[in-house]
Amino acid sequence: MDTGADALGDDTLGLTIARLIGSAWPRGSRKVPTSLVKLDQLLAGGLHPGQTTIVASRSGEGASRFATGLARSAALHHGKQTVILAPDAPEIEVALRIIAAETRIPLRHLRSGDLSDRHRERLSECQRRLADAPLSIYADCPPAGTLPDSVGMVSHEDDVELVVADGIAMLGDTVRHDVTYMADWARREHFALVLVSSLHNPRAGEQRRTPQLSDLRDYDEVIDVVDNVLLIDRPELEFDPLDATVHVAKHRYGATGSVDVTFDESTAGFVNPPGVEEADPAWQMSSVWEMAG
Repeated sequence: MDTGADALGDDTLGLTIARLIGSAWPRGSRKVPTSLVKLDQLLAGGLHPGQTTIVASRSGEGASRFATGLARSAALHHGKQTVILAPDAPEIEVALRIIAAETRIPLRHLRSGDLSDRHRERLSECQRRLADAPLSIYADCPPAGTLPDSVGMVSHEDDVELVVADGIAMLGDTVRHDVTYMADWARREHFALVLVSSLHNPRAGEQRRTPQLSDLRDYDEVIDVVDNVLLIDRPELEFDPLDATVHVAKHRYGATGSVDVTFDESTAGFVNPPGVEEADPAWQMSSVWEMAG
């Protein structure tokens, strides 16, 4: 009896091949580059649609800033429709971090208003360049009341390809249910979802070590729900604040590993370390050093 299995298989394989060569990608099917060249290589091109990634660090080591950088890269350097949900951060602070990275103007000057004529020229150029940027920022409070409901709400924005949601450490006893709910939205609507969490700090007197998956806050509740986990580590924070490492501690569909990045003190963001070669043009990735022109 002809079950139609062959025809179904032919359609599936053919569509997959067409997608691989770029001729039949549906809405939101392309990867979302991070602009961190070595990280994109390890992640096979960047963040993938339908997958949920946790970004976490110890207190003060930059998980929120790193996630903001992912959103900035996606929206401003790769034209991906992106949403930032940062209910615990002032909207002006999120905006200033992005503006500092784009203009290379130190954050302290932006915050104080101590701007030179050259700074003002850069800001004017940035304003023109970003006038139609595909980036929405919802800060101060969740637009739909709760973080999970806000992820569901923004999922319906036109062609959204990346959602960055900060604050899952505040979800409390409902964290497993809420993370599952948000991950389901990402799968159904085919966008990449980044959730910002934290790592447990070493106990008093305990020697610092490389962060492990088990250090992740709410590890038992979320580890089987999410697809990827990126741990931000700045081991020499007291001695060399520029050195940082991103540990890909979980990668459901690929390799794990670690990549070195550099923390830019003036703009409070993470960038490629000096000497990193340009990315593979087939992935259409750009270095964050191309920010100000």
